[in-house]
Amino acid sequence: MAMMITRDVLEVGGGGGGISYEDWSDCLQTYLLSRDLLHLVVVDEQPIPPTDGNISSTEGRCWRRENAAALHAIKISCGSGLLRQIRGITSAKQAWEAVATLYYDQGEKQQAELLLDVDQDLNVQEVNQPADEDLTELEACIRRGDIARLRDLIRRNPDSATRRFPGGRRGTGLHLAAKYGEAEVGYELMRAMREEDLEIKDGDGCTALHIAVAGGHRRMVREMVYRNKKLAAIFSGIIRSQREAAVLPVEEASRKGDSELVKLLYIVTPLRMLFDENDGKHGASVLKFCIHRGIWGIALDMLRHRPSMATTMDANNFNAAIQLSLMSTSFPSGSPVVFYLRTLYSYIRVRLPDPLHPEEDNFGMSSLSNTKQTIDRQEETWCRKFNKTYHLKMDHMCSLELLTLVCQHVSSISSTPAGLRKLEGHGVCEAFHKAVENGIVEFVEEAAKACPALLYKVDDRGRNAFMTAVEYRQEQVFNLLYSFHDRAAMLSSVDREENSMLHVAAMLSPCANLSHISGAALQMQRELQWFQELGHLMDPMYRDKLNCTGETAKQVFVRTHLELATEGQQWMKEMATACSVVGALIITIMFTAALTVPGGNKDTGLPTLLDDWSFKIFMISDAISLYAASTSVLMFLAILTARYSMTDFLRSLPTKMVIGLSTLFVSIAAMMVTFSATVVIVMDRQLEFVVPMILLAAVPVTLFMLLQFPLLIEIVMSTYGPSIFNRNLKPWL
Repeated sequence: MAMMITRDVLEVGGGGGGISYEDWSDCLQTYLLSRDLLHLVVVDEQPIPPTDGNISSTEGRCWRRENAAALHAIKISCGSGLLRQIRGITSAKQAWEAVATLYYDQGEKQQAELLLDVDQDLNVQEVNQPADEDLTELEACIRRGDIARLRDLIRRNPDSATRRFPGGRRGTGLHLAAKYGEAEVGYELMRAMREEDLEIKDGDGCTALHIAVAGGHRRMVREMVYRNKKLAAIFSGIIRSQREAAVLPVEEASRKGDSELVKLLYIVTPLRMLFDENDGKHGASVLKFCIHRGIWGIALDMLRHRPSMATTMDANNFNAAIQLSLMSTSFPSGSPVVFYLRTLYSYIRVRLPDPLHPEEDNFGMSSLSNTKQTIDRQEETWCRKFNKTYHLKMDHMCSLELLTLVCQHVSSISSTPAGLRKLEGHGVCEAFHKAVENGIVEFVEEAAKACPALLYKVDDRGRNAFMTAVEYRQEQVFNLLYSFHDRAAMLSSVDREENSMLHVAAMLSPCANLSHISGAALQMQRELQWFQELGHLMDPMYRDKLNCTGETAKQVFVRTHLELATEGQQWMKEMATACSVVGALIITIMFTAALTVPGGNKDTGLPTLLDDWSFKIFMISDAISLYAASTSVLMFLAILTARYSMTDFLRSLPTKMVIGLSTLFVSIAAMMVTFSATVVIVMDRQLEFVVPMILLAAVPVTLFMLLQFPLLIEIVMSTYGPSIFNRNLKPWL
């Protein structure tokens, strides 16, 4: 196949007008790009030629073939005069740069003479090889998973296993098999490849291992690292000076959260690649993702080998300490055990993961199988049937152990002013404030013990840990900090906008911190409780302090809570309206039932069954239901006609709601008893009919309990329960 690169050639000597260097360069770049050869001459994408002297290496042969094709295209598009000056150059990149130098080093007149027309078009032979039938057949075998045909192809042409596919990413058959997850095909290809052939990279700079890891193909990953453990230390992507786009296979596996792949790759990755390469950024990234995904064994092992990794920043300025401060559900304070599982939780024995990574001098594949057996033994414990509780305790124990390692490192470098500055630059202060924000009591306590100066550090808004705890309504953290000996100074602090701690309490809490409270009215009640309780703790001189906008804390509270108060009013009225309808219906039914008693009346007007025990139950339950429903309707009517000032949400409105819901519940239960007594009387105590009907009568009561009783308990506890602040904690620091 013939192809014209450019109508004109670059020439030296002669006269006349012709093509400019810029036009010539643009045409040739377009041609090289169409043949997937541009990376050989563009500086930013220039691959590194093989320098190991192994002329038979597959990668070396590929590079020389592509270099020759690009060099041929450059030379054939130059005139004879220019060709004489670049004749001895054997590198396409050097020839490209030489042409540019020869052009730009000339004077204006000589530049014009370099660019001459020719009388005829110069056609060049297609520089890439024609379509390779073997490669086409290889691709078909891989896509279909045809093992027999693949074996026959490799037998006929052994080089096909290491040949690159043309265009695109220029990967080998193993790259394609890794992409599609064809493990058996991959095994067959690897049998035909040498150890170093597994290190071949595609056009994106990725080995087949990188592609297998990205696809989560564990069997292929295991086989590749078994055949060539060096693969785990090869970066993916085009490695530049700062390795901006380069990642290790274990780094990619940890990003995906595949714990098995991470364990497989971690034990064959040299620790120096994680801890020392690129200032430890790769190790910091792996550690961060392992903590985020709950791969505790790897995270613990990394910190045991190199404690400083706790504060080492990754490429995104994130580290293990910051990540741990975001994992509130991994700590006991963030995910408490439900009461009926506490006994089981206390008896479960959890063994922390053993060290996984071997020493550098004993580094080998034997560790791979040993570590996998250790992991399997840990998972096959006696408490597998209590899987959820077991893993919950495992998360708690591992996160606490990680926290201990982090705090030990913080303590070791925080004893000097220089060490404190280093901690600030490595995100420890940020992590401390994040832990306060997320309510991780264990993190706050251990970090403050390791470095008490953290309690005085402020965030970018000038707020200390006390103010952060108030802002995010973390009462457990606030109680812990309140027992600090220097709490008076902390309580009197102000931020950069002159807001006191009471101003911060007056600001509306973020939605995420109120979402666990049912209904806008109860959320408003909790906000009022925080504001009032903190007002009692503050020095009186700070209660009426003005901030930079000239507002007192009370004015800030009213302004920021208007919308929540409106939503609370609407929630209360909707609840009262719905319950009033039910209560009114019960009143009507019970009043009618009292007038039309079962069994009828005597001539004297007295009920016929007056002395029957079932009739007495009927009348008593009917009266209770009627009285309770009437009380309930009156309470809900009081809610509907209330004035709804902000302070009413603190006690007045919740009290009315408690009385209304309680009496409504009693009235419904009594109504079902009344109905059951009526059934007993009418059916003349025929148990085969009476018992099923009484059981069915219990269904509405049960449903009401399931739907509304939790809300009733929540209102009672929030209104009459203990204070949100515990001032009786013993000083701990």
